[in-house]
Amino acid sequence: MRIAIAGGLGLGYLLATGLSRAENAYNVVVLSRTPRREFAAFGIQVHVVDYHNKDTLRFALNGIDLVISTISGQEQLNLINAAGHGRWSEGSTRMKWTVFSCGVFMERFHPYGLTASLGIGAGEGVGTVGSYVADINTGYADYTAKDGKNSSVKICLTSVVDVVRFVIAAVDLGPSHWPAEFTMRGDKKSLRDVVHALEAAQNITFESHILSYQDLLTHIAYNTEMGQYARVAYLQRNLQTANGRYDFSRTNLNDAVDRSSRVSVRPMSFAQWLATSLNFCDISGFEMLGRFYIERIRMYSVGITE
Repeated sequence: MRIAIAGGLGLGYLLATGLSRAENAYNVVVLSRTPRREFAAFGIQVHVVDYHNKDTLRFALNGIDLVISTISGQEQLNLINAAGHGRWSEGSTRMKWTVFSCGVFMERFHPYGLTASLGIGAGEGVGTVGSYVADINTGYADYTAKDGKNSSVKICLTSVVDVVRFVIAAVDLGPSHWPAEFTMRGDKKSLRDVVHALEAAQNITFESHILSYQDLLTHIAYNTEMGQYARVAYLQRNLQTANGRYDFSRTNLNDAVDRSSRVSVRPMSFAQWLATSLNFCDISGFEMLGRFYIERIRMYSVGITE
């Protein structure tokens, strides 16, 4: 199977290298805006593309069996349109597609932040430390604990490492029968329990600013009127969380993996991820952390589990 990964940084890099090292040794092509020499060591071909040029996109997709997109916005829409006209879809009356939903990346709570640790989330405003729910470095939390029905707000969490492992497992199982959405998770916690886990990991008590659901709506309206758009963006993320965007009861990809004898994924819990990530931060810093992630993906992609 020939697989194209759209996006060569962050999650795209981890997916491309993980798939190329998988037991099935997939033929991986990376679609990137710029040349990327680091993929040569993995035997991965890089196609430099302009996501706003449909002809170059269609050419890059010739002979591709599966496209995995890690980009967003108009560029992703252009990619989808190009894929719908590519040779690989000839003979099909309808293009098949699947969304992978993982809840919240555990790495949002990393001491280096999601962007500095893995190169993810910069364009969406969620890449810095403290951009979502809590700042593990300062010991400050800012969230809404109860939803509009006065129930505890919960989120599903998955490590980026495990997201890559789940996607590789899904590819191993075969994309011909993928559903419209694959859901996965490593853990599920209330926001209060997320903050408590961060407190336990750092052995401190956080200063918590907890808004009621109604106060959250009021703060969004007020900050919008005052032009405090960075604050509005933060509060909107809290509102989406309180409305259940990252909470789902069924994890059909976890279930599919568990039923299969051909693949195995044992995702980390949030506590396990915290212990592992903080340990690597203390010992080796950013460079070693990145090496740790790549090595975990390499090991898990060939079926070695802890």
